[in-house]
Amino acid sequence: MDVRLEPLTETHLGDIDGLLGDPAVLRFTRVPVPVPDGFAGSWIGRYAAARPAGTADGFAALDPEGRFVGLGLVPHVDAAAGEAELGYIVAPGARGRGAGRAILEALTRWALDERGLQRVYLIIDVDNRASQTVATRAGYVREGVMRSQHVKQDVRADCELWSFLPSDRGPRFPSGRIEPTARWIRVKAGDTWIADTRRALLVVRYGPGRLPTYAIPEADIRTDLLGDDAQRILDDHWTFTWDQGVRWFEEAEEVHVHARDPQKRADALPSTRHVRISVEGETLAESDRPVALFETGLPPRWYLPAEDVRLDLLAPTDTATRCPYKGTAAYRSFGAHDDLAWSYAEPLPAVAAIRDRIAFFDERIDLELDGVAQERPRTPWSRR
Repeated sequence: MDVRLEPLTETHLGDIDGLLGDPAVLRFTRVPVPVPDGFAGSWIGRYAAARPAGTADGFAALDPEGRFVGLGLVPHVDAAAGEAELGYIVAPGARGRGAGRAILEALTRWALDERGLQRVYLIIDVDNRASQTVATRAGYVREGVMRSQHVKQDVRADCELWSFLPSDRGPRFPSGRIEPTARWIRVKAGDTWIADTRRALLVVRYGPGRLPTYAIPEADIRTDLLGDDAQRILDDHWTFTWDQGVRWFEEAEEVHVHARDPQKRADALPSTRHVRISVEGETLAESDRPVALFETGLPPRWYLPAEDVRLDLLAPTDTATRCPYKGTAAYRSFGAHDDLAWSYAEPLPAVAAIRDRIAFFDERIDLELDGVAQERPRTPWSRR
């Protein structure tokens, strides 16, 4: 989902009032309980008063059709320190559609690009798993737990501190490219093909909330079937939300997450390097027969045979992620280290060599290559 932020004003009173009875909002935000009469108006007034001085700000988040999907909040800006606290609230009707991540990423861009801040942070209740997931997906790094940090109705709660720095934006790829593609592109909603073209444009964008997609000529789309998943991306071209209600196909192969960028690739190469992986002094894997996966913009990943991994120490989790270059990954945890390792049971043909092998986040483990300890790379996955 794409969102745009507009400063909170009295025109958003009704939208805010609609949030104030939601149980999740009342539990996990600083909205007082019971909600005082006129609270929405005073909330808007507080941000309006702070806006000229730049010490706080608040925004309504709207989808491409102008519908209210939530709030983006900046409770405190410390201009001297170059940092700010951020927060967001997703309207109940917009949940499960990627609105939280879109709001947080738009708010992060505002803070870093428009305000020039050098650190932004979130304070998230330890029980608020949904917000922790959004923070992870937006590239935030979990710094730790602040005990008894939040007080509400005389009840103290532990909170997690998550932060984002300009350097956490990750690798820089060429952006803003629009180029024709020879690939046959189709989009399917249910059992119906709603787009079918051999003259799509590849639109390459990277950054928070920005990933490559295809722009499809309007003449090649069933415009009578367009729903909330469709967005006009150029004057006479449309695109669709990925993995939310529609399925994308390049030729006869389904593609997930985003369009493949021809300037980004993944190479899976057999290796004879000696790889040793440990956590807190416990050896989890050791192998002389890894497959090294080199993916543009990311550190190398070492995929080890399952026989060389202490699977008895790793517990499967319910987490699954998709990658347009590799396929669908399943995850394993080690003790308190959630989703530390992953594997692909059915990788895409281009990286078939990693099938059923186990890889670990080098950002969170101790890695030795040929007996030499490696520094932990800094990426959006350096969160634990």
